[in-house]
Amino acid sequence: MDINTELTGGLVLVHPALEHDPAGKQNTIGVIRFADMADDGFYVAFSDHTTALYASDALFVLKSVDEIHHLLVDHGDRLAFPELKALTQLDLTIRYGDGDKLRNALQLAVNNPDIQPLCLDLLKDVIQLQQTNARKR
Repeated sequence: MDINTELTGGLVLVHPALEHDPAGKQNTIGVIRFADMADDGFYVAFSDHTTALYASDALFVLKSVDEIHHLLVDHGDRLAFPELKALTQLDLTIRYGDGDKLRNALQLAVNNPDIQPLCLDLLKDVIQLQQTNARKR
């Protein structure tokens, strides 16, 4: 399966500090409807039925379940209580939540901006890592 197919249908969060947002959706969850890797273009649909084109450095995705859990275990003692509580809730939501666990976890990140650096990666970085790993195979 290619990376375009893997990304289509995936949840993303529009960068909260995006200066030039074509749809004004900073810090909003959307779904990738089409990925044009050659032009670094990602068509993202939102719950209000709007769609906008973003570059990969304007979108965040959740880190892997294991990575979030390890960050919590390894660095939880250094977090202020509100961040520890939010990150723990996010971890538990991904692992044991009901319904759309990923959307619910991403919503926790939206509601708790201080944990975003701990639980989100830029889509651009994720793609680069996947491409690097694919070349090594």
